[in-house]
Amino acid sequence: MGAAGEATVIAINDCPPIEPGSGTVVTGKFVHQCAPGTKLVHLRIAGQSEPTGVTDNHPYWSVDRHDFIPAGELRVGELVDTELGAKRVQSVEFWTGFDGLLYNLETTEHVFRVGSLGTLVHNTCDLHHTIPKEIQNKLPPHLRSDPDIIGRKGLPNRLSVESGHHRKVVHDKTDISSKASGIFGGAYNKRFHDEILKAAGSYKKVTKEQVLRIRDLLVQEFDL
Repeated sequence: MGAAGEATVIAINDCPPIEPGSGTVVTGKFVHQCAPGTKLVHLRIAGQSEPTGVTDNHPYWSVDRHDFIPAGELRVGELVDTELGAKRVQSVEFWTGFDGLLYNLETTEHVFRVGSLGTLVHNTCDLHHTIPKEIQNKLPPHLRSDPDIIGRKGLPNRLSVESGHHRKVVHDKTDISSKASGIFGGAYNKRFHDEILKAAGSYKKVTKEQVLRIRDLLVQEFDL
């Protein structure tokens, strides 16, 4: 959630009554000082009177890419999902020098809507590329542009992963030499790389079916 260091528990109280109605239930709100180096963006969507200040890694649903995309990676003109229908991103401006408070929510669902437009976003769980970007970039051109590889509606290339598991297991770098292998990102990426070489001998010879089979194998192996 972006906070680090020791903290003091000041109260443990009963849950307040949950109001009836539609929508996701907020089960926790975390407020903390913006840490030095935190990357923020001002995201303006068509129909907003003011831009939304958000961390650059907060995922928004892209209607165009059928995937949750970090706010800092959204493109001007890209469509995002709002309660008023698909709306275009008008600007994404990086924001520096902020030292105020940041707010994170814990909800009963992985996705919820925020802001005056009710824009669809993802919660604070990490999003893991089941076919890592690093691996995609090494694939032959016809596979790098294949919707089954990069992600499509009904088959997105990202899964919600609990942050601790994502960091300690999926991206574990213990006994992995990035310099020796040329593969960064930790255990999952290294295993994907090794399996491709085992199955096809090289990236040039690998088929889509082999890549998808390796993805399914590792998703299960890493308990994603």
